[in-house]
Amino acid sequence: MHPRDYFDESARQFGLAAASVTTLSESFRIAGHQIRFVFASVKLRDAYTPALAHLRCEEGDKTAPVEMTLHFWEGYDHPAPPPFANGIKPSFRGSTVEHLCNGEIQTITVPHTGMVVTFDFSGGAGYAWIADGCAIPAWELFSPMRTVMNLWLVNLGCQMIHGGAVALEGQGIIFAGPSGAGKSTTSLLCYDAGFQYLSDDYCIAEIRSDKPTRLHSLYRSSRMLPSHCDRLNTLVADRDSTRTEDGKSSFYLDLASRNPPGPVTLKALLLPCVTEEEKSRIVPCKDAAKAWRYVAPSTLAALYGGGAKSFQWITSVIRNTAAFELHLGRDPEDLVLRIREFLDGEFPV
Repeated sequence: MHPRDYFDESARQFGLAAASVTTLSESFRIAGHQIRFVFASVKLRDAYTPALAHLRCEEGDKTAPVEMTLHFWEGYDHPAPPPFANGIKPSFRGSTVEHLCNGEIQTITVPHTGMVVTFDFSGGAGYAWIADGCAIPAWELFSPMRTVMNLWLVNLGCQMIHGGAVALEGQGIIFAGPSGAGKSTTSLLCYDAGFQYLSDDYCIAEIRSDKPTRLHSLYRSSRMLPSHCDRLNTLVADRDSTRTEDGKSSFYLDLASRNPPGPVTLKALLLPCVTEEEKSRIVPCKDAAKAWRYVAPSTLAALYGGGAKSFQWITSVIRNTAAFELHLGRDPEDLVLRIREFLDGEFPV
């Protein structure tokens, strides 16, 4: 089957699924671009949109041009599986479906969600089939469609980065590191202290030629290991949290009322590590490869499908951004003070 034929067949099958229901439409402004989601299922709308609520377009914003429209339907209610060529079904572990891709059409599978999505970037449309809307993992609800979103963003000169991000007065930093390093705890402590909160897990880096990288918010969720919640009991207790399959406590933050959605300039990468010291320290990173190890592998592993462009954008962010080690002390107030001083001061070369 030719990629265009597959795309057209997916559009036809979505139309069959949508004919028997009232479709639900939501528009969001993400990294300065407007995207519309059309759902042929209430379950899918309720699963995929809460984490993006702070980016929802107001009525007046909906007159702006829509750059991509993504259509979703599921096999549970509408048993119309994707029409793969010769009956070959690609792995749901996550992969690019090579025989259904060309210069205009790209088709991928998404891990653990039973999703297959096909994009026509030239036409600004995509179709996503989900095997069962009731079987979407809980952790997916707090960073939904991240592979799909990254695939769209990469073609706009943006790249999702695995890391927390906060800002002050338009200057932003990314906390990058392995699971348990303290990214989420540090991001939340900054949020609680009045910083602009962009993410604790995935932010958007907008790569601009000859200009500093800009950061954008994507999800309003926060996810932490329970052992890291002790310092944030009050903040966490005020919200309904969900213990997801990976053992983390996950919840949504109210960003719309206190968090300006506009972009910020990326000033530095901070690479956190937990220490037994009382006070926190920020020191220049002398290992040139450390920033790459902390950012690239986890980002590429979670957001496959971007291919060479993703590798290019990630490399650009790392090469053009100063990296520092953030030694996390036991005093949370001191930690926030150190980060505030860092953002307020001059950045070492």
